Amino acid sequence: MFSEELKALRTHLGLTQQAMADRLNVDRSTYCRWEHSEHPPAYVVERISKEFGVDAWSWLRPEETAPPEPGPRVVHLRNEETEADREDSRWRLRALDLLTRITDLVEGIMKSPGKRGGGGVIDFIK
Repeated sequence: MFSEELKALRTHLGLTQQAMADRLNVDRSTYCRWEHSEHPPAYVVERISKEFGVDAWSWLRPEETAPPEPGPRVVHLRNEETEADREDSRWRLRALDLLTRITDLVEGIMKSPGKRGGGGVIDFIK
C-alpha cells in the first residue's frame, strides 16, 4: 500500500513528516494525508521516485501483485543517461503536472459550479 511504503521510506531516512514535506515542496498536512490514506498526484509520485531513488510507482499496485518484502525498494538508475533521456523526463514531469492541474480545475468546477465565473458544468448540462 502506498501510504505504508511512504511512511517506511520516511522512517528509514530518519525524517520527520515536516522534513519530508519540505523535500517534496508540499504542506505538512498534505504530506500527512498521503501517509495515512490518499494517493498523491502523479507528478509527486514521479518526484518521490527521483528524489529518493525508489520505485514509488510500484507502491500503487494492488497488494496481491506487490513483492512481499517490506520497506522501500531502491531503483538502480542507468549511469549513461543521455541529454535526450533527461529532456524526455523533464517533458513527462511537465505533462504530469499540467494534467494534474487540469484535473484539479475540472474537479473544482464540478464541485462548485457557480464559483468560477459562470454557470459551470452542471448548469451547462441542464
